[in-house]
Amino acid sequence: EPEHPYTQALLAAVPRVEVSRAQRRAQDRADRLEKEKREGTVTDPAKFEAFTPASTDGEPLLKVEDVAQRFKVRGGAMGRSTDFWAVNGVSFDLYKGETLGIVGESGSGKSTLSRMVMRLLEPTRGRVVFEGQDITHMSERALRPLRRDVQMVFQNPYSSLNPRVTVGDAIGTALRVQGERDTKKIKREVQELLDRVGLQPSHYNRFPHAFSGGQRQRIAIARALILKPKLIICDEPVSALDVSTQDQVLRLLSELQDDFGLTYIFVAHDLAVVRQVSDRVAVMRKGEIVELGDSDSIYENPQSDYTRQLLAAAPLLDPDEARSQRAEREALRAQAV
Repeated sequence: EPEHPYTQALLAAVPRVEVSRAQRRAQDRADRLEKEKREGTVTDPAKFEAFTPASTDGEPLLKVEDVAQRFKVRGGAMGRSTDFWAVNGVSFDLYKGETLGIVGESGSGKSTLSRMVMRLLEPTRGRVVFEGQDITHMSERALRPLRRDVQMVFQNPYSSLNPRVTVGDAIGTALRVQGERDTKKIKREVQELLDRVGLQPSHYNRFPHAFSGGQRQRIAIARALILKPKLIICDEPVSALDVSTQDQVLRLLSELQDDFGLTYIFVAHDLAVVRQVSDRVAVMRKGEIVELGDSDSIYENPQSDYTRQLLAAAPLLDPDEARSQRAEREALRAQAV
Protein backbone atom coordinates (compact mmCIF):
# COMPACT_ATOMS: atom_id res chain seq x y z
CA GLU A 1 0.00 0.00 0.00
CA PRO A 2 2.47 2.70 -1.13
CA GLU A 3 1.49 6.25 -0.19
CA HIS A 4 3.95 8.45 -2.08
CA PRO A 5 3.05 9.13 -5.75
CA TYR A 6 6.61 8.34 -6.87
CA THR A 7 6.53 4.92 -5.17
CA GLN A 8 3.16 4.25 -6.77
CA ALA A 9 4.57 5.23 -10.17
CA LEU A 10 7.57 2.91 -9.72
CA LEU A 11 5.35 -0.06 -8.86
CA ALA A 12 3.00 0.76 -11.75
CA ALA A 13 6.01 0.70 -14.12
CA VAL A 14 6.99 -2.87 -13.17
CA PRO A 15 5.99 -5.09 -16.14
CA ARG A 16 3.43 -7.75 -15.23
CA VAL A 17 3.32 -11.08 -16.99
CA GLU A 18 -0.49 -11.16 -16.97
CA VAL A 19 -0.73 -7.98 -19.12
CA SER A 20 -1.15 -8.89 -22.80
CA ARG A 21 0.25 -7.20 -25.90
CA ALA A 22 -3.18 -5.81 -26.85
CA GLN A 23 -3.76 -4.34 -23.36
CA ARG A 24 -0.34 -2.70 -23.31
CA ARG A 25 -0.70 -1.20 -26.79
CA ALA A 26 -4.20 0.11 -26.03
CA GLN A 27 -2.96 1.79 -22.84
CA ASP A 28 0.07 3.29 -24.60
CA ARG A 29 -2.16 4.72 -27.33
CA ALA A 30 -4.66 6.15 -24.87
CA ASP A 31 -1.85 7.82 -22.90
CA ARG A 32 -0.32 9.20 -26.09
CA LEU A 33 -3.61 10.64 -27.34
CA GLU A 34 -4.26 12.22 -23.93
CA LYS A 35 -0.80 13.80 -23.95
CA GLU A 36 -1.24 15.11 -27.50
CA LYS A 37 -4.63 16.60 -26.63
CA ARG A 38 -2.97 18.56 -23.82
CA GLU A 39 -0.31 19.74 -26.27
CA GLY A 40 -2.85 20.56 -28.98
CA THR A 41 -1.62 18.03 -31.57
CA VAL A 42 -3.77 14.93 -31.91
CA THR A 43 -2.73 11.93 -33.99
CA ASP A 44 -5.49 10.29 -36.00
CA PRO A 45 -5.88 6.74 -34.59
CA ALA A 46 -6.12 5.51 -38.20
CA LYS A 47 -2.48 6.46 -38.61
CA PHE A 48 -1.41 3.80 -36.12
CA GLU A 49 -0.56 1.57 -39.08
CA ALA A 50 1.34 -1.10 -37.15
CA PHE A 51 -1.38 -1.88 -34.60
CA THR A 52 -2.44 -4.91 -36.61
CA PRO A 53 0.50 -6.68 -38.28
CA ALA A 54 0.33 -7.36 -42.00
CA SER A 55 -1.41 -10.53 -43.10
CA THR A 56 0.64 -13.70 -42.78
CA ASP A 57 -0.75 -14.95 -46.10
CA GLY A 58 1.85 -13.13 -48.22
CA GLU A 59 5.61 -13.30 -48.46
CA PRO A 60 7.37 -12.87 -45.09
CA LEU A 61 9.78 -9.98 -44.61
CA LEU A 62 12.29 -12.38 -43.04
CA LYS A 63 12.58 -16.13 -43.40
CA VAL A 64 14.99 -18.14 -41.22
CA GLU A 65 15.42 -21.78 -42.21
CA ASP A 66 17.23 -24.36 -40.07
CA VAL A 67 20.06 -21.98 -39.09
CA ALA A 68 22.86 -23.18 -36.84
CA GLN A 69 26.01 -21.61 -35.41
CA ARG A 70 29.03 -23.67 -34.36
CA PHE A 71 31.96 -22.37 -32.35
CA LYS A 72 35.25 -24.13 -31.69
CA VAL A 73 36.00 -24.42 -27.96
CA ARG A 74 39.55 -25.19 -26.82
CA GLY A 75 40.17 -27.41 -23.83
CA GLY A 76 40.24 -30.99 -22.69
CA ALA A 77 43.03 -33.50 -23.25
CA MET A 78 45.99 -32.26 -25.31
CA GLY A 79 44.28 -28.90 -25.79
CA ARG A 80 42.03 -30.22 -28.54
CA SER A 81 39.10 -28.10 -29.67
CA THR A 82 35.53 -29.34 -29.56
CA ASP A 83 32.40 -28.16 -31.35
CA PHE A 84 29.85 -26.09 -29.43
CA TRP A 85 26.52 -25.46 -31.16
CA ALA A 86 25.25 -22.13 -29.80
CA VAL A 87 22.22 -22.31 -32.14
CA ASN A 88 21.04 -25.52 -33.77
CA GLY A 89 18.20 -25.91 -36.27
CA VAL A 90 16.15 -22.73 -35.71
CA SER A 91 13.42 -21.75 -38.20
CA PHE A 92 10.76 -19.00 -38.21
CA ASP A 93 9.04 -16.43 -40.46
CA LEU A 94 8.56 -12.74 -39.65
CA TYR A 95 6.00 -10.51 -41.37
CA LYS A 96 5.96 -6.75 -41.90
CA GLY A 97 4.68 -4.77 -38.91
CA GLU A 98 4.98 -7.76 -36.57
CA THR A 99 7.01 -8.12 -33.37
CA LEU A 100 8.59 -11.49 -32.64
CA GLY A 101 9.76 -11.93 -29.06
CA ILE A 102 12.63 -14.33 -28.40
CA VAL A 103 12.88 -15.39 -24.76
CA GLY A 104 15.02 -17.83 -22.84
CA GLU A 105 17.57 -18.11 -20.05
CA SER A 106 21.13 -16.81 -20.37
CA GLY A 107 23.16 -18.90 -22.81
CA SER A 108 20.13 -20.17 -24.72
CA GLY A 109 21.37 -18.72 -28.03
CA LYS A 110 19.09 -15.67 -28.31
CA SER A 111 21.80 -13.10 -29.05
CA THR A 112 23.71 -15.46 -31.36
CA LEU A 113 20.53 -15.99 -33.38
CA SER A 114 19.89 -12.24 -33.65
CA ARG A 115 23.46 -11.65 -34.82
CA MET A 116 23.05 -14.26 -37.56
CA VAL A 117 19.85 -12.54 -38.74
CA MET A 118 21.77 -9.24 -38.77
CA ARG A 119 24.63 -11.06 -40.53
CA LEU A 120 27.14 -9.96 -37.94
CA LEU A 121 27.76 -13.71 -37.81
CA GLU A 122 27.66 -16.00 -40.84
CA PRO A 123 25.55 -19.10 -40.14
CA THR A 124 27.36 -22.42 -40.10
CA ARG A 125 24.28 -24.03 -41.63
CA GLY A 126 20.85 -23.00 -42.89
CA ARG A 127 19.47 -19.96 -44.74
CA VAL A 128 18.50 -16.38 -43.87
CA VAL A 129 16.23 -14.80 -46.51
CA PHE A 130 15.33 -11.09 -46.31
CA GLU A 131 12.66 -9.76 -48.69
CA GLY A 132 13.09 -12.83 -50.88
CA GLN A 133 16.89 -12.45 -51.11
CA ASP A 134 19.22 -15.06 -49.62
CA ILE A 135 21.73 -13.14 -47.47
CA THR A 136 23.25 -16.17 -45.70
CA HIS A 137 26.69 -16.04 -47.29
CA MET A 138 26.74 -12.53 -48.80
CA SER A 139 30.05 -10.66 -48.83
CA GLU A 140 30.43 -7.55 -46.67
CA ARG A 141 30.37 -5.36 -49.79
CA ALA A 142 27.14 -6.94 -51.02
CA LEU A 143 25.61 -6.58 -47.53
CA ARG A 144 26.13 -2.81 -47.36
CA PRO A 145 22.76 -1.89 -48.98
CA LEU A 146 21.08 -4.34 -46.58
CA ARG A 147 22.42 -2.37 -43.60
CA ARG A 148 19.89 0.33 -44.43
CA ASP A 149 17.02 -2.08 -43.94
CA VAL A 150 18.18 -4.09 -40.90
CA GLN A 151 19.49 -2.35 -37.78
CA MET A 152 20.15 -3.37 -34.17
CA VAL A 153 19.73 -1.81 -30.72
CA PHE A 154 22.24 -3.38 -28.35
CA GLN A 155 21.78 -4.28 -24.70
CA ASN A 156 24.22 -2.00 -22.91
CA PRO A 157 23.90 1.71 -23.79
CA TYR A 158 27.12 2.43 -21.86
CA SER A 159 29.31 0.23 -24.08
CA SER A 160 27.46 0.56 -27.41
CA LEU A 161 28.33 4.29 -27.74
CA ASN A 162 31.90 5.50 -28.28
CA PRO A 163 32.73 7.91 -25.40
CA ARG A 164 35.02 9.96 -27.71
CA VAL A 165 32.34 10.58 -30.36
CA THR A 166 29.60 13.18 -30.01
CA VAL A 167 25.97 12.11 -30.15
CA GLY A 168 25.47 13.85 -33.48
CA ASP A 169 28.40 12.08 -35.09
CA ALA A 170 27.41 8.70 -33.61
CA ILE A 171 23.94 8.93 -35.17
CA GLY A 172 24.99 10.61 -38.41
CA THR A 173 27.87 8.25 -39.24
CA ALA A 174 25.48 5.73 -40.82
CA LEU A 175 24.29 8.36 -43.31
CA ARG A 176 27.88 9.20 -44.26
CA VAL A 177 28.76 5.51 -44.67
CA GLN A 178 25.78 5.13 -47.01
CA GLY A 179 27.06 7.98 -49.21
CA GLU A 180 25.41 11.16 -47.89
CA ARG A 181 27.83 14.12 -48.22
CA ASP A 182 25.61 17.10 -47.33
CA THR A 183 26.76 17.98 -43.78
CA LYS A 184 23.87 20.38 -43.15
CA LYS A 185 21.31 17.79 -44.25
CA ILE A 186 22.88 15.16 -41.97
CA LYS A 187 22.78 17.52 -38.98
CA ARG A 188 19.16 18.48 -39.69
CA GLU A 189 18.02 14.85 -39.95
CA VAL A 190 19.90 13.87 -36.77
CA GLN A 191 18.40 16.77 -34.80
CA GLU A 192 14.89 15.91 -36.00
CA LEU A 193 15.42 12.33 -34.88
CA LEU A 194 16.79 13.41 -31.48
CA ASP A 195 13.59 15.37 -30.95
CA ARG A 196 11.49 12.38 -32.04
CA VAL A 197 13.08 10.04 -29.46
CA GLY A 198 12.54 12.53 -26.62
CA LEU A 199 15.87 14.37 -26.51
CA GLN A 200 16.79 17.97 -27.32
CA PRO A 201 18.16 18.89 -30.78
CA SER A 202 20.74 20.98 -28.91
CA HIS A 203 22.23 17.72 -27.57
CA TYR A 204 23.82 17.19 -30.99
CA ASN A 205 27.34 18.17 -29.86
CA ARG A 206 27.28 16.49 -26.44
CA PHE A 207 29.25 13.37 -25.55
CA PRO A 208 27.64 10.16 -24.18
CA HIS A 209 28.94 10.72 -20.62
CA ALA A 210 26.54 13.67 -20.30
CA PHE A 211 23.49 11.36 -20.52
CA SER A 212 21.77 8.87 -18.23
CA GLY A 213 21.33 5.21 -19.16
CA GLY A 214 17.81 5.75 -20.47
CA GLN A 215 18.88 8.75 -22.54
CA ARG A 216 21.77 6.76 -24.00
CA GLN A 217 19.40 4.02 -25.04
CA ARG A 218 17.25 6.65 -26.79
CA ILE A 219 20.40 7.74 -28.64
CA ALA A 220 21.04 4.12 -29.62
CA ILE A 221 17.46 3.85 -30.90
CA ALA A 222 17.91 7.06 -32.91
CA ARG A 223 21.11 5.63 -34.40
CA ALA A 224 19.21 2.51 -35.48
CA LEU A 225 16.38 4.62 -36.99
CA ILE A 226 18.47 7.12 -38.96
CA LEU A 227 18.56 4.95 -42.12
CA LYS A 228 14.78 4.32 -41.97
CA PRO A 229 15.11 0.52 -41.61
CA LYS A 230 12.38 -2.06 -42.19
CA LEU A 231 13.54 -4.39 -39.40
CA ILE A 232 15.07 -3.50 -36.03
CA ILE A 233 16.56 -6.21 -33.81
CA CYS A 234 16.33 -5.18 -30.15
CA ASP A 235 18.87 -7.26 -28.22
CA GLU A 236 17.75 -6.92 -24.58
CA PRO A 237 17.37 -3.12 -24.98
CA VAL A 238 15.84 -2.50 -21.53
CA SER A 239 17.55 -5.08 -19.30
CA ALA A 240 20.19 -2.57 -18.10
CA LEU A 241 17.59 0.09 -17.16
CA ASP A 242 15.54 0.75 -14.03
CA VAL A 243 11.80 -0.02 -14.24
CA SER A 244 10.58 3.55 -14.80
CA THR A 245 13.12 4.22 -17.56
CA GLN A 246 12.42 0.77 -19.01
CA ASP A 247 8.73 1.65 -19.24
CA GLN A 248 9.54 4.91 -21.07
CA VAL A 249 11.77 3.13 -23.61
CA LEU A 250 9.10 0.47 -24.26
CA ARG A 251 6.54 3.23 -24.87
CA LEU A 252 8.94 4.91 -27.28
CA LEU A 253 9.47 1.68 -29.23
CA SER A 254 5.69 1.21 -29.42
CA GLU A 255 5.17 4.76 -30.73
CA LEU A 256 7.94 4.39 -33.31
CA GLN A 257 6.38 1.16 -34.56
CA ASP A 258 3.08 2.99 -34.98
CA ASP A 259 4.66 5.96 -36.75
CA PHE A 260 7.05 4.12 -39.08
CA GLY A 261 5.44 0.70 -39.49
CA LEU A 262 8.54 -0.99 -38.08
CA THR A 263 9.08 -4.71 -37.69
CA TYR A 264 10.86 -5.84 -34.51
CA ILE A 265 12.71 -8.87 -33.24
CA PHE A 266 12.71 -8.33 -29.48
CA VAL A 267 15.26 -10.44 -27.58
CA ALA A 268 14.95 -10.54 -23.78
CA HIS A 269 14.93 -12.78 -20.73
CA ASP A 270 12.14 -10.83 -18.97
CA LEU A 271 8.93 -12.77 -19.67
CA ALA A 272 6.62 -9.88 -18.76
CA VAL A 273 8.36 -7.43 -21.09
CA VAL A 274 8.35 -9.94 -23.95
CA ARG A 275 4.61 -10.59 -23.63
CA GLN A 276 3.74 -6.89 -23.65
CA VAL A 277 5.68 -6.11 -26.82
CA SER A 278 5.31 -9.32 -28.90
CA ASP A 279 2.70 -10.58 -31.34
CA ARG A 280 4.39 -13.99 -31.38
CA VAL A 281 6.93 -15.52 -29.01
CA ALA A 282 9.73 -18.04 -29.56
CA VAL A 283 11.03 -19.79 -26.43
CA MET A 284 14.67 -20.87 -26.75
CA ARG A 285 16.64 -23.41 -24.75
CA LYS A 286 20.15 -24.71 -25.45
CA GLY A 287 20.20 -23.24 -28.94
CA GLU A 288 16.83 -24.60 -30.05
CA ILE A 289 13.28 -23.23 -30.17
CA VAL A 290 11.17 -25.38 -27.84
CA GLU A 291 7.93 -23.47 -28.41
CA LEU A 292 6.75 -20.90 -30.97
CA GLY A 293 3.33 -19.36 -31.24
CA ASP A 294 0.92 -16.54 -30.57
CA SER A 295 1.93 -14.50 -27.51
CA ASP A 296 -1.28 -14.98 -25.51
CA SER A 297 -1.40 -18.73 -26.29
CA ILE A 298 2.19 -19.26 -25.14
CA TYR A 299 1.61 -17.44 -21.85
CA GLU A 300 -1.87 -18.70 -21.04
CA ASN A 301 -1.54 -22.28 -22.27
CA PRO A 302 2.15 -23.24 -22.59
CA GLN A 303 2.78 -26.65 -24.16
CA SER A 304 6.44 -27.08 -23.21
CA ASP A 305 7.57 -28.03 -19.70
CA TYR A 306 10.45 -25.56 -20.07
CA THR A 307 8.04 -22.70 -20.86
CA ARG A 308 5.99 -23.61 -17.78
CA GLN A 309 9.15 -23.55 -15.66
CA LEU A 310 10.09 -20.11 -17.02
CA LEU A 311 6.63 -18.72 -16.27
CA ALA A 312 6.67 -20.22 -12.77
CA ALA A 313 10.01 -18.48 -12.12
CA ALA A 314 8.77 -15.01 -13.17
CA PRO A 315 8.76 -12.63 -10.16
CA LEU A 316 5.45 -11.31 -8.83
CA LEU A 317 4.77 -8.24 -6.69
CA ASP A 318 1.71 -9.60 -4.89
CA PRO A 319 2.91 -11.64 -1.85
CA ASP A 320 -0.01 -14.10 -1.97
CA GLU A 321 0.58 -14.80 -5.68
CA ALA A 322 4.32 -15.11 -5.01
CA ARG A 323 3.67 -17.79 -2.35
CA SER A 324 1.41 -19.70 -4.74
CA GLN A 325 4.08 -19.42 -7.43
CA ARG A 326 6.77 -20.82 -5.10
CA ALA A 327 4.55 -23.82 -4.40
CA GLU A 328 4.10 -24.34 -8.17
CA ARG A 329 7.88 -24.19 -8.70
CA GLU A 330 8.41 -26.84 -6.03
CA ALA A 331 5.82 -29.07 -7.71
CA LEU A 332 7.53 -28.66 -11.10
CA ARG A 333 10.91 -29.51 -9.57
CA ALA A 334 9.42 -32.64 -7.98
CA GLN A 335 8.01 -33.72 -11.36
CA ALA A 336 11.41 -33.17 -13.01
CA VAL A 337 13.10 -35.42 -10.44
